[in-house]
Amino acid sequence: MSEDRRITMRLTRIENTLEEIKRNITAPVPPDRKITVREAAEIMHCSDQRVRDAIHDGSLKAERNGRRFFLSLYDVRARAGYATLEKNGRPDSFNLKGRNYDYTTDQGD
Repeated sequence: MSEDRRITMRLTRIENTLEEIKRNITAPVPPDRKITVREAAEIMHCSDQRVRDAIHDGSLKAERNGRRFFLSLYDVRARAGYATLEKNGRPDSFNLKGRNYDYTTDQGD
């Protein structure tokens, strides 16, 4: 493969990455909502018990309603390493930490 072709391919990949970041930054921010321990475990890719342990040791905030815990979706996403949202849900600080997150489809990699 020629040097010009390699450079063109690299530039194309860089442009695609920049477009993806631009889409993620300008995507509408989902409203914060309360989620269950099981939903939090799915987002964080861990067991339900690990989420409960994080609640009990104080590293995750949760509200208790009877026997069930409810957590903030924003807190769980921040703990999982997804893009952080600050100041009334505006993406003032956008930190990918090696992951991409599409807020419009609620899917992360």
